[in-house]
Formats: sequence, C-alpha cells, structure tokens
Amino acid sequence: MSATCQHEKCNAVAITAIIYKGIQYNLCEEHYNMLQEMLYKIAMQRGKASLELTIKKIKDGILKIESAVELKPSLIKKGEKIAEKYIAKKRHKKHRKKPA
Repeated sequence: MSATCQHEKCNAVAITAIIYKGIQYNLCEEHYNMLQEMLYKIAMQRGKASLELTIKKIKDGILKIESAVELKPSLIKKGEKIAEKYIAKKRHKKHRKKPA
C-alpha cells in the first residue's frame, strides 16, 4: 500500500518524506515542489531558510506549507543576483589557471 501525502486536504500518492521535529511526514510531488520553492524564495530573501519557516502543523499528522515570512519579489530578485555573483566568482576561482 502506498503512503498518501500528509499535506492538508491532499490524498495524492506520496513520493518522498521529510523529517520535521523528529517526525516523518509524507509529501506528494506537488507539495514537495511547493516546499522546495518556498524554501528557495525564503533563502534568497533572508540569506537562509529552514523548515520552521515553511511548515505549519495543523493537527497530528497533517501539515500545511505556508511561509512564516512575507515574501517580497524585489528582495528575492536581489538575493538571486547576490547568489549568482557569488557562484560566478567561485567558478572563476576554480577554473583560473595557477601561475607556473
């Protein structure tokens, strides 16, 4: 028997599980992708993200994915630009030839 998604009002087949506060919760593809996207946006806006900022436990065994942070598109874009510059700088250093 397949596990079902533990997001509120969802009965889809779970594809993965996460551990939150020591308890395993099953998520379907849609809700797992929603969680990933929210974590990404929070990280771009704040510089870091955690499950505590994205998961609201409704009742035993049922989760709701909801941001505890007001997401602002302008701050997310700013974070993405900073991350892109950082990654580009790291790549440049990695591929730079060492002097002989």
